[in-house]
Order: sequence, then structure tokens, then C-alpha cells
Amino acid sequence: MPLYTFNPLKISFDFYLWIPLFIMLLCIIAGYTAQKNMPDKNRRLTVLMLLSFVIVIGLCTSASRLYAIYRMKPVKLYTDHIETPFGTTTYFNIKDYFIRLQRDYKPMQSEAIRDSMRYLMIIERNDKTHLLSEGDYKIDSILVKMNEIIE
Repeated sequence: MPLYTFNPLKISFDFYLWIPLFIMLLCIIAGYTAQKNMPDKNRRLTVLMLLSFVIVIGLCTSASRLYAIYRMKPVKLYTDHIETPFGTTTYFNIKDYFIRLQRDYKPMQSEAIRDSMRYLMIIERNDKTHLLSEGDYKIDSILVKMNEIIE
């Protein structure tokens, strides 16, 4: 029985899933109309080949997003171990845990920050890393509760 459970902030079917599916549908419709209306066989086959490439890319994008949604599991804190989407480890096996700020700078402007994200890094003794993003979990709450349990 877990002491604390932290569910992901967003498990939803977002636009990274729906936009490629919509584009695939448009490509299927365009391919059907191209097959019916284009008299030149070489041009028709070229258009159908390009549309099939777009469909494969959209299918791969949607499949990877579905896999990411499938892997998004709650973080559970027990009295002797922690369970994350990256596996389970005991508190004794944890070498270090901290919050890291990752900043992305604009190209050609070393002073201007484009984007920043905070991550909770849990590093095991065998150097396996559990990386939890603040966009996916409440990492401040997880860190506070981990400190309470370990101390």
C-alpha cells in the first residue's frame, strides 16, 4: 500500500496525436481524388508515393504519442521504495536526488532564454536515472514527501 501517489498532470489525447491523424485523413482523401482525376500515370504514382510517405510519418508520430501516453504512470512512494515509470528502486539504492533546471537558449543569442524546464532527477547507485518532468508531475511535492520518508 503506497504512502503517497502522484498521478500525472496530463494524460490526454493532445494535438500531437490528433493533428497527424487529421493530416493522414486529408492525405487519404487527396490520394483518392488524385487516383480518380489525374490522367497522367507517372504524375499520379508520384503524388500517391509522396502522400504515402506523409501517411507513414503521421502514423509513426501518432504511434509514438500513444506509446508516451501509455508509459505515463503514477509515481508511488512506499515506506522502503519508490515506483516511477522508469522502474522501482529502494531508498537505500538511491545515490542522489535533486531538482535540475534545464535552460534552452536562443541560437546566436547566448543571453536570451528560449525555454526552461525543471526535472526531478533520481540517480541510483548503478547510475540508472529516473527523470520526472515538472510538465508531467508535481515534482516539488514528490521531493518534499521523499525527504519526509527518507529522513
